[in-house]
Amino acid sequence: MDSVSGFHPVRNDKCVSRVIGLFVDELIISMFQDVFNLAWKGAETEKQIGDVREIRDINRKADIINL
Repeated sequence: MDSVSGFHPVRNDKCVSRVIGLFVDELIISMFQDVFNLAWKGAETEKQIGDVREIRDINRKADIINL
């Protein structure tokens, strides 16, 4: 340990490394959550589009039967 400043380079490097590691972990988790949420919303939208198409097909078939 440096007796003048009390700075221990190995310990401080490990501490900084851990803090940076935690920050990166949180950043990656946040990014994956955002991507998952967007994918989930996209899947819900696709299902809604499919439901609308199904309703249109049913209505079209009903119109043909009523003719």
